[in-house]
Amino acid sequence: VKRVVYHKAFELLMHQTIRRYVILSGARRVGKTTILYQMIETLLKNKVHPKKILYVSFDHPLFKLSSFDQIINLYETTINEEKEAYIFLDEIQYASDWDRWLKVYYDTKPNWRIIATGSASPALIEGTKESGVGRWTVISVPTLSFYEFCEILGVSERPTNLPDLDLNEISNLNESQLSELMFLLMPLQKYFNKYLTIGGFPEFVFSEDQFLVQRILREDVVDKVIKRDIPSLFNVRNLAVLEKVFLYLCFNSASVINISTISKEIG
Repeated sequence: VKRVVYHKAFELLMHQTIRRYVILSGARRVGKTTILYQMIETLLKNKVHPKKILYVSFDHPLFKLSSFDQIINLYETTINEEKEAYIFLDEIQYASDWDRWLKVYYDTKPNWRIIATGSASPALIEGTKESGVGRWTVISVPTLSFYEFCEILGVSERPTNLPDLDLNEISNLNESQLSELMFLLMPLQKYFNKYLTIGGFPEFVFSEDQFLVQRILREDVVDKVIKRDIPSLFNVRNLAVLEKVFLYLCFNSASVINISTISKEIG
C-alpha cells in the first residue's frame, strides 16, 4: 500500500519543471524507509538502470567511519559515472555536514535527484534554514491515518455511503444526523480501538500481541529518542533529568506547563 506521503514526495522528486530535493521527516517507525524502498521499486519498474540508483543508510555503524562526500564520491567514480543518478539517503541526520554537501550537489549536479529521511526534525529544520532554501523541501511523515490503517488491513466493513462532509461541518449536524452517521461508522469501532492502541505505526497493524507492541513502542520509539536522538542533538548531559521531564509532560499533557513547577516537581 502506497501512502499519501509517498505520492506527494515522488511527484515533487520527479517534477519536470520544479527541481527540488526531498527530505522526509518523522518519528521512528512511521515508515519513512519503506517509502524509499517503494520509490526505488517504482524506478526499477520504470526501467531505470540499477546502477543509477544509490541507497545509503547512515544509521549503519560502518558508514560512521566515512564522510558523507567519501561515500557519494565512491559511488560516482566506481559504479555510476553517468550524469543522471537517483540518490536515497536514510537517517541523514547522522551524516556530518549533510546540509552543506546537499547544497554542493544541488548546485553542481543538475541531473541528480536526491531524497533523504531523518528522524530528528530540529536538525533537519536547522539545516534547511541554513542551506536548503530553494533547494529542498521537508515533508512530514505522520503515523498512519485511520483511513490508511484500514487500507493496509484490508477492512471490508468500510461504509461506502458516507455523506461527503468536511470535519468542520460535523458540529453543525443535528442529533438525528449524528446518530445516522454513528450508525454507518459502527462497524469500524473495533478497528478504531486497535488503531489507537498501536499509535498508527505501520509494522504493528497485523499484530495481535498488544502487550509486546506497547513494549516495543516504549523501547524503540520513546527510549531511543530520549536516550540517543535528543542528547546527540542538544548535548544533554543528564539523561535522568530529561526522562523525568518527559514523564512529567506525559502525566500533565492537558495542563498549563510552568517551568518553575516542573523544577519543583522533579528537583
